[in-house]
Amino acid sequence: MAVKTEIVRKPHPSAGRPASRYAEGSGNRTMLVGMEVLEVVARMEAPATLTAIARAAGMSLTRTSRYLMSLTQRGYLRQDEETGKFDLGPAVLELGMAAMARMDAVRLAADGMRDLAAATGLVTMICVWSSSGPIVIKWEQGSAGISIHVREGTRASLVGTAAGQIFLAYLDAEEIKPVLQHDIKEWNERGPGASKMTLKDAEALKKAIHQRGLVHSIGYHNPALSVLSAPVFGRNNRLSMSLSLVGIRDTFDAGYSGRAALLLKATADQLSRLLGGQLTEMRSSMARA
Repeated sequence: MAVKTEIVRKPHPSAGRPASRYAEGSGNRTMLVGMEVLEVVARMEAPATLTAIARAAGMSLTRTSRYLMSLTQRGYLRQDEETGKFDLGPAVLELGMAAMARMDAVRLAADGMRDLAAATGLVTMICVWSSSGPIVIKWEQGSAGISIHVREGTRASLVGTAAGQIFLAYLDAEEIKPVLQHDIKEWNERGPGASKMTLKDAEALKKAIHQRGLVHSIGYHNPALSVLSAPVFGRNNRLSMSLSLVGIRDTFDAGYSGRAALLLKATADQLSRLLGGQLTEMRSSMARA
């Protein structure tokens, strides 16, 4: 049997084209570089300019621009029309949510969500942490006769939403710091008639949540809604997700001792145990804090 051989000549490096970390023949080099550019943008703390991305990627402006345009055309990045800055696009979010849906934690949560929605008649929703803050990755319609649509991929404010406040209370302060600063600024600029919030106020809010173990809030973007949220913990007692109930204001008891809150807390605690959370240990440490 004849064997076809091919001589591959190693190209000379050109200006603006850094030597690849990948061995020859290890994959499609154009795609690999494109993924590196995407990763650079993902690591940025905020939308970034072409110049900043090129500098971080170690590439020329012209070459970086070509990759940014291609990624934008496919929806993996988006470019602000006014500032020209680039940020992650909807296609990245869709991939992330697809990956999340394959995780055991989300599959377990989906079962709990359905049971909770059936028991309360309310919409159930789970949020997980992302580089831009808490995002909705799954929701389940209730049976209360009122249709409420929750858009997957929606980001939850750390200070303005019940789901977001769960992450404020139970994630490491340094991890959430950039997002918290952004959300406090947004709250102070556009909050619904609220007084100015400071980092000190956020700390006081965290302590109150630790004592209750639940959060109730009025809808940040839709004040007709009432939301209850609870934490779900995984291994090492790290917050895995928030679990929420959403309904129309004054159509259900949203109090912390009401039936909806008790069912929500029981479901969240059950999920935590299934995911390896040690609730007694975690609550003891919260009480000592």
